[in-house]
Amino acid sequence: MKTFLLFLMLVAIARPQTIEQTERTVHSMEVPQYPALALQARVQGVVEMIVNVSATGEVTNATVDTGHPLLNALSVENIKTWRFVPASDGKSSRLHITYSYKLDDSLHPHRRLNIDLPTRVEIISPALPVFTNTSSIQAR
Repeated sequence: MKTFLLFLMLVAIARPQTIEQTERTVHSMEVPQYPALALQARVQGVVEMIVNVSATGEVTNATVDTGHPLLNALSVENIKTWRFVPASDGKSSRLHITYSYKLDDSLHPHRRLNIDLPTRVEIISPALPVFTNTSSIQAR
């Protein structure tokens, strides 16, 4: 019996924390941009955030769960511009939202935005060309 109780306790502790994912509809948002410094540094990655939305539809708090430091700030700044349709039940919500930043190195790159609201935003930008200064290399 003690072994069974210990097993139950371990399962409860090891179980990942779930986030109450309430269905909310986005009413408006600013178009997200690729952070300029991250673009120059050729940084790609995913930013996962926990976002609290009030009953009236305003983002009250956004906390980065995981993400690259060069991508985090602009993601939080953008999510704070989102406005949701007011909740029909009059309750606030807690959402898990992912921003994905990718660079397009193809022959014909173009800027794209893929949105699966309210859970995922994907920003794809042409990669900046990499210039090397070969004139400073001297033959020895």
